[in-house]
Amino acid sequence: MADMNMNETADPGVIRAEFEKLREELASIRKLLSSEASEHFAGVKEAAEGRFAALQAEVEKLAADAKGQSKEVLHEIDRKVQEHPLTSLAVAFGVGLLAAQILRK
Repeated sequence: MADMNMNETADPGVIRAEFEKLREELASIRKLLSSEASEHFAGVKEAAEGRFAALQAEVEKLAADAKGQSKEVLHEIDRKVQEHPLTSLAVAFGVGLLAAQILRK
């Protein structure tokens, strides 16, 4: 376009053709960038989903461990109550009185 004289540059047909060529190049660039971005975000999404699945599995394992531990604690409490029923009754009564005093205030 640098070789063109002023008459060729001012010609609306030449200007329109240059704009069309520029528009096509921009559309091509936009399509390429869109494709690249889609591929990149697909990889990011896949990585995030994998990490989420791993975290979910870890949370489920921790919940199962906590459930198992709570069953063990309840079993131990039950065993202690059966071994010492009067002591357990006295402790429960004392805890009840203490809770009543705290809640009354």
